Amino acid sequence: MASDLPKTWDDIGPGHLVIAQESHDNGWWEAICIRRDGDMLTFRFRDYPKLPRFSRHKAARSQRTDTPQRPDGSGPLFRFQETDK
Repeated sequence: MASDLPKTWDDIGPGHLVIAQESHDNGWWEAICIRRDGDMLTFRFRDYPKLPRFSRHKAARSQRTDTPQRPDGSGPLFRFQETDK
């Protein structure tokens, strides 16, 4: 995990924990950013490392205004939605 927590969406990068939508049917899961290339971020699901890695454009962030906080109170958990295919 990254030691410096992101303060904004633009700060998210390798090692940061987010909440990502696996699919519309299967809900939201913790994911770790493993790569950032410009506006594209690549993630892996934290608890399911054998599942395929996936990418999201930074604009795919959730439009929800109630950003959840980390359980330890150390900052926000950012959400990324599945993009329509």
